[in-house]
Amino acid sequence: MLQTTNMYFNISGFIRSLASVALCETFVVNGMERFDAKKMLKAVEEFSVTTYKYDGCTISDGCPVQGMRWRHLWLGSRAVFRTVRKEESNRLGSAGRLSGGFEAKIVDTETGEALPLCKEGELWIKGPSTMKGYVGDEEATASTLLTGGWLRTGDLCYIDDDGFAFIVDRIKELIKYQAFQVPPAELENLLISHTDIADAAVIP
Repeated sequence: MLQTTNMYFNISGFIRSLASVALCETFVVNGMERFDAKKMLKAVEEFSVTTYKYDGCTISDGCPVQGMRWRHLWLGSRAVFRTVRKEESNRLGSAGRLSGGFEAKIVDTETGEALPLCKEGELWIKGPSTMKGYVGDEEATASTLLTGGWLRTGDLCYIDDDGFAFIVDRIKELIKYQAFQVPPAELENLLISHTDIADAAVIP
């Protein structure tokens, strides 16, 4: 099996390189400063890649990318949500279902109260591989790691009736307008639906 990754700034790229050694796989690193679909496809063809893993927004960081499907939502060093079977991979836009050993809930961004399925809120997780804290930053640790072992991800998400997680945006990126909280990705999707717009970035 030949695997390829785009970058090493996230731990998942490093983990995949170690896994390739253990499994006697060939591992290709593209080394692109910015994602380029043409260069990626050229590398796939040149090296006869059988598995492609892009360690940018669509997999590791949890930010929405238009026109692409998420394979996993990585938090820390293990996939918290992931797709396992082929039918799960066909749920476009989803980060997959909750992995074994983890707990997750969607909470109201203001009150911290748990929300029902299909309601947008902040994703909180609990599991064996969540981080222990920020080195030398007790304040950030205290605001991220809560009592009961819950970790605030800062991701605005919802979980549908079938247990699939969908990432909407980052909480800190939300644009607050009057009584509304507007995810930039929602506006970006609307803008790029216009045939004359190739890409868009919305900021407050």
